[in-house]
Amino acid sequence: MTLDKCVFHYKSPKLTTTLFLDDVTLQNLSTKPGDQSAKIELKARLNKSGINATIHLDQLMPEVKAGGDISVQKIDLNEFAGLTTDLLDKLAGLIDLSGKFSVSASQGSDIDASYTGNTIISSTIVSSKDFAVASTELKWDGNLSFKTQSDSSQQTIKLDGELAGSELAVSLPDALDAKGSKLYWQGAMGFNSQSTGAMVLNLDGKMDANGYAAQLPGIDASGSEANWQGKVDYTKTGTSAPQEIQVAGKLNAKQLSLALAEQNLSIQQQAISLNPVLSLQISDEKTGLSGTTNVQASGTLIKDTAKALTLLAINKLDVNGVKAESLDQVKINGITIKETGLIQKQDSKQPTFAIDETTITDFNYDGNQGLAIQGVALGKLTGSFVREEDGSIDVSNVMHTPDSTGKETDETTKQPAKEPQAETEKETAGKEFGINIREITVEDSSTIRFTDKTVSPTFKSELNIASLKITDIDSNKPDQPIAINLDGKLNNYASLVIKGSVKPFKEQPGIDLKIDLDNQNMVNLSPYVIASTGYLVRSGQLDVNSKIVINDGNIDAKNTFFVKKLKLEEADTTVVKENAGSIGMPLDKALGMLRDKNDNIKLEVPITGKLDEVEIGTGQIINTALKKATTAGMKTYLLYAFQPYGAMIIAGQAVGKRAGKITLDPVIYEAGESDLTSKQKDYLNKLGKVMQDRPKIDVQICAFSTAADLSIRKESAEEKYTGELSQSQINKSLELGQVRQKAIKDFLISKFKINDGRLILCAPEYDKSKDAKPRVELLI
Repeated sequence: MTLDKCVFHYKSPKLTTTLFLDDVTLQNLSTKPGDQSAKIELKARLNKSGINATIHLDQLMPEVKAGGDISVQKIDLNEFAGLTTDLLDKLAGLIDLSGKFSVSASQGSDIDASYTGNTIISSTIVSSKDFAVASTELKWDGNLSFKTQSDSSQQTIKLDGELAGSELAVSLPDALDAKGSKLYWQGAMGFNSQSTGAMVLNLDGKMDANGYAAQLPGIDASGSEANWQGKVDYTKTGTSAPQEIQVAGKLNAKQLSLALAEQNLSIQQQAISLNPVLSLQISDEKTGLSGTTNVQASGTLIKDTAKALTLLAINKLDVNGVKAESLDQVKINGITIKETGLIQKQDSKQPTFAIDETTITDFNYDGNQGLAIQGVALGKLTGSFVREEDGSIDVSNVMHTPDSTGKETDETTKQPAKEPQAETEKETAGKEFGINIREITVEDSSTIRFTDKTVSPTFKSELNIASLKITDIDSNKPDQPIAINLDGKLNNYASLVIKGSVKPFKEQPGIDLKIDLDNQNMVNLSPYVIASTGYLVRSGQLDVNSKIVINDGNIDAKNTFFVKKLKLEEADTTVVKENAGSIGMPLDKALGMLRDKNDNIKLEVPITGKLDEVEIGTGQIINTALKKATTAGMKTYLLYAFQPYGAMIIAGQAVGKRAGKITLDPVIYEAGESDLTSKQKDYLNKLGKVMQDRPKIDVQICAFSTAADLSIRKESAEEKYTGELSQSQINKSLELGQVRQKAIKDFLISKFKINDGRLILCAPEYDKSKDAKPRVELLI
């Protein structure tokens, strides 16, 4: 049978359409039930869409079974939306396809159809109450099957092949909203839905996405590029049943961004790679998570959006052996972090802390009991504390979190809440969240800097850590001592050793420490000495040996201080007079009684009593020391103290003439020069030999700069500088003096292995005398 230029109009409750048969040939058709070999050659148009097909009709009765080759141009899916009303709320898009198909349809409306070939779908929208998919263009090359079962009201869609899409959007209500500018998928997809509300979505294959964004409950995510290979399964067993997402595969992503609005956190990731095997459960009551993964990441930034503060910056991160039994049960075998920055304000160029490499072993998180870590190793730590003029510390300010309401609660509001609160405390007794770290080590020349703006001039100090070990940290065992072992240097030359233990988690914290500080240059302490005594330290060196025990609110400290070659200069007359009145004699006279024949001072000063009653300050310590000196005659006691941010550094001081009777020839410099010449080195070689031969000799190194050191352009060789120098110019010349002093000290230490404690640096001075020469004076 042949048909030529025929038109068929079809109308049913679910479909209305017009078919234009331009050229149709039908061969070997039979209405007898059973198999047959009918063939249809078709050139037609469905509404406005062109169709070319070769169809083999294998059965007509009692059900239709057919298949063949088909080519379609611009099929409008919206015209067939009525056929999918039981499955979809909306169906729209234009389809171009070319491939092979098969279909079977029973009298009970069961449909089983499949298609293999190339398909292009433009301006697509597919949605139901359980999901929605939209795209500007989808290109499919592979197999597509569709099946309905009327007895169970079940619909199943399966795809296996390659999918490329642009401007794609996917939505799972209350679970996921996602979109991307480009998408490529290779693998299998399956979708199954029932009238009971049950739904299953399966994906197994490889996906590449660009310019994507997703929204999960409480999380907004986006990124420039993502590559996935593996499986994703979404399951919902009923209308009100929990949703479950199963994930297994490998994910690589670039320029990832996460926003957690409730926590005011923003997480940015330059690149990340992980191989998750996860299960996510989502219900109205809670969200559950379990699974395993490894993570490699680079360019991590975690920010507090409310405070415009970078909490954490990581260059590279490697996390191995992550295992989560739930959101409250997470174990990690090991974490390696390279180039870490902690706590950085928006207007700051450097973070408060920076760590070259961190290694964490055996990380265990329990939501009820806390965090347990076997070991934390920090390599090359650098940190900076700044005490502002008002006495506040930057770190404590930025990390402090005020009450969420920011308002005081009146008594009437407080009263009703007391009983429930007590019940909650009883229920959670013994389940307090804690931190347990077996060992923390810091190595690789780490540095901590401290700046104190509460004194003038501003105090600056630097601690170089050769090694630091802290063990047995457990906040749930407040009586268990935490062991501390520190070996380092202060300001390059002074050695600092701290050994002992602390109990910071007790209601009244405890301390049992032995502190040894050797060869501390007292010039660095001038800001505190000026504030407490009125004197500026010109030179001096300090050794401190302390044993400090604090227990149950009581302190018992035994301190020995040894001060060498101390030279002071009056800087604040008012404070000097106040101190003279408090000790009963001029300070210079009292200090003179404390010096031995070598112009050194040794003090042993105990501090005992209750912490809230003992005053540990410079004035109290000096008064104690000088009273001992006046009553004990030649006993040499003196003490200084200052307290930068919880650390106590104690120094002695003295007033008098130069510490020594021998003045060596100075090291003369050409104006503006600081490098040692061969002639200067020859002279220092002689000094070094003398110090080697006489190990009891100490040398003071005192620099004097002049106007000639400044870069002043002169019109002629005869012209002399007669103008007044500004303070900034003088300060510049003093900095040159510091460089000269350090060069001489480093030369003697390096070549002659002289103990740095025997080489005492002075505070550089500016010599305004007419014929003064730039020089460094050497005093024995």
